[in-house]
Amino acid sequence: MLPLRQDYLPFSRPSFGPEEEREIIECLRSGWITTGPRTHRFEEAFAAFCGAPHAVACNSGTSALQLAVAALGLGPGDDVLVPSFTWVSTAAVVAHQGARPVLCEIDPQAWTMDPVWLERFIETRYKKDAAGLMVGPEGGRLRAMIPVHYAGQAADMAPLMELAQKYGLKVIEDAAHCVGSTYQGRHLGLIGDVGCFSFYANKNMTTAEGGMLICRDQALADKLRVLGMHGLSKDAWKRYAKGGSWWQPVVELGFKFNMTDIAASLGLHQLAKVEGFNQRRRQLAAIYDQGLSGLTNLSVCQDLGRGVHARHLYAICLEPGAPLDKTAMIAALAQRNIGAGVHYIPVHIHPYYQQNFGYKRGDLPATERVYDGQISLPLFPDMTDDDAAYVIDSVRGLLAG
Repeated sequence: MLPLRQDYLPFSRPSFGPEEEREIIECLRSGWITTGPRTHRFEEAFAAFCGAPHAVACNSGTSALQLAVAALGLGPGDDVLVPSFTWVSTAAVVAHQGARPVLCEIDPQAWTMDPVWLERFIETRYKKDAAGLMVGPEGGRLRAMIPVHYAGQAADMAPLMELAQKYGLKVIEDAAHCVGSTYQGRHLGLIGDVGCFSFYANKNMTTAEGGMLICRDQALADKLRVLGMHGLSKDAWKRYAKGGSWWQPVVELGFKFNMTDIAASLGLHQLAKVEGFNQRRRQLAAIYDQGLSGLTNLSVCQDLGRGVHARHLYAICLEPGAPLDKTAMIAALAQRNIGAGVHYIPVHIHPYYQQNFGYKRGDLPATERVYDGQISLPLFPDMTDDDAAYVIDSVRGLLAG
């Protein structure tokens, strides 16, 4: 293996320039730091970037999902289909609304919700009642699904949307990994009823913490805005700017999920750079693809050509029989000054979901096979080709035994 590098290569690192610094300073000097003109500009720019009629900013990707579930009226007595192979937020927002997250299997190539498995599962688990609703064994009505677009690649939305139409389901797209990703020419988030994005620090673009929803329906966008600000019919900028009114009626039971103008200051310039960021990610992923090819004890989450891939993660899976398991590999990479991650611990393995929803290990074998070997390698725009080569050399050396 190559000599040990002296500096630590993190799993991810955001990329900022003087543009973000200047915008934040101007925001601070303006005297308006919470939701205001910069947030509205960011919403307009993001909508234009995605080709969306409406975009609603919020303070995290989790908040975006929570707003989507609430705005679509999901709640007690409702079942919502969610892949277990996701960050726990995707299931937690369903449970927070009193609905039941019904955890689903992934396909073994792209690690996204498996439509073939899903149809068989629905037909086996649910029965149509006199009103035409699909009712599960616990009495829950099947109401919605939340496909997760994984690592920058779209879930296979065409067959999933066919199932949604067949069973009368609402569709919330978890596109946290996918600013700039498409499916059959359409930006992700515009295929279902609403799309949810994250701008967390390790995402393809960041506002430190932040999120965005996009949708086509004006009434839904209006409801998302109201729910995201206490249920108020107007935001702070409309209340306190010159000519604003003090009257602020609460028309919904809402949340406090608004984005600040400080966060939007980052977002405006990160959005302007994200295509370049994504292109660099694709270049690095191609280096990884070439350098890790031919290894029999390692597989890679496959790009199935469903559309533009934003390459949020470079996700690998150690095969059974590899000389190191994932825990040992991550520790060995750390000894080589390389950061790595796991994406994700399946929801059905977490104690809360086992204790409260009856899940257990063994329920979703395809998900578990991926999880047991899954590791995410460093991938961020400021990485160099030499950084990627060092990671490749280290992985190959460690797997050689």
